[in-house]
Amino acid sequence: VHIMYYKNITNFQKVETVANSTALETEYPGGAKNLEGVIYTNIQNYVGGKNLPLIAGQGDTGARLDKTPAAARYAKCALSPNFKKLINKDDFEVLPQYFYEGKHIEYQFIPFSLPLILINGSTGIGSGHAQNILPRSVDNIKKYIQLYLNNKTPKDDLLLPYYNGFKGKVERIADRQYSIKGCISRINKTELEITDMPPSFNYKSAIKLLDNLEEKKIIKSYDDLCDPKKDVLLFRVKMESTELE
Repeated sequence: VHIMYYKNITNFQKVETVANSTALETEYPGGAKNLEGVIYTNIQNYVGGKNLPLIAGQGDTGARLDKTPAAARYAKCALSPNFKKLINKDDFEVLPQYFYEGKHIEYQFIPFSLPLILINGSTGIGSGHAQNILPRSVDNIKKYIQLYLNNKTPKDDLLLPYYNGFKGKVERIADRQYSIKGCISRINKTELEITDMPPSFNYKSAIKLLDNLEEKKIIKSYDDLCDPKKDVLLFRVKMESTELE
């Protein structure tokens, strides 16, 4: 993202081009192919992706139901306006930089005005420890910080996990434990309609779950009305009439 800011890449360019340029400018040891994945990760603007993406995408950059993006030569990216809103450009005058083979290559870190690790979440290995930080609402994080800085006690509800575009419910069930429920409604005596599922589900895992329920005869059958290309999640589930009475 620093290279995109430094080169002012605000007009869409191929992901492949930006990855190659970044690898060259920063002597990136992981290679340009790895950077393509980094770019796609920072583009994710779908449910379960980033609440505050730093990179804007154009073309097939992945979606909620199918996170696999197109080849980097077919998708484009540009610096998101969010990035400039989150930084103070004067900071770059004093930030420490990495020095490699006689030249400065990139900043060691970028101080954002909001804690992105709380807003976008983080899952994986960090500093040798496994972590699973769920994303939070941008507005709620702002309120929490403002209250804290004014010596007021923020409500715990401000730190409930939040996913942009998610239509289901998120509830606290214990300390640092949450229940995330999708949306299901009854449409007649024998049918249910699922219009949302927890963000951890994609198309394949949803189908696997419903197939498993059908195999165990917990449900009678289901109709797949999803449109992965348009990121539309919709299932009609058929039950025995007695089970819905």
